[in-house]
Amino acid sequence: MLLANVDDVIAALGYDKMTDISNAAAMAVDAAEAQLGSILNTEFDQGTFVDTFFVSELPGHGTEAQFRLRRGLLTSLTSMLVSPDPTQFGNPSYATDVSDCAITDLTKGFVKDFRSQFVLQAAPVGNSLIFRGGYRRRYVQITYLAGFAPDPNNPASYLISSVPDWLQQAAKLNALIGLADSPALTEAMIKLDTKTLQLQYYALLQRKLRYAPLAQLPL
Repeated sequence: MLLANVDDVIAALGYDKMTDISNAAAMAVDAAEAQLGSILNTEFDQGTFVDTFFVSELPGHGTEAQFRLRRGLLTSLTSMLVSPDPTQFGNPSYATDVSDCAITDLTKGFVKDFRSQFVLQAAPVGNSLIFRGGYRRRYVQITYLAGFAPDPNNPASYLISSVPDWLQQAAKLNALIGLADSPALTEAMIKLDTKTLQLQYYALLQRKLRYAPLAQLPL
């Protein structure tokens, strides 16, 4: 699936459209999806996802609960339920939605909460009684929307307008790096500065990596 316009890659080569170059560019942009998915540790297809966690202990001083979702590139957080029983998330008597207290990094797919730990312990009311012990030894179910819709006019591409600019740029840089030794470019005498492209590529992605060593991981 394409994360960027193939025509933009062709334009970056400074060359008019030719069949060989166009085909090579299309394959390079398509291949960028798998490579970027591996680096960013996420997939890109759109859907509603549910991740479940069990918090045995909180690291450090236990003042913040942080969760690393299976996916990055979120559109929104739907709910964040906490329960002592993983079979009772649908029962409001045994589960509390703390999504109002959640701080979500939509790009990286991190959710953290440093407010419920104190607010709900200090003044528990109603269903929040289950929070007397904070998150410790509680199950957490996070539901969220993530990914990109397919292009209705091109089943081989995501809807490019929904892909963030930085990710489009990363896909184009990845494609150009992959094209550097392509026979189609060699025959057309197109020479790419791969060192500069790689520096731009890694500098762009470095800020987007999903690294959270102290975060809780899904079951």
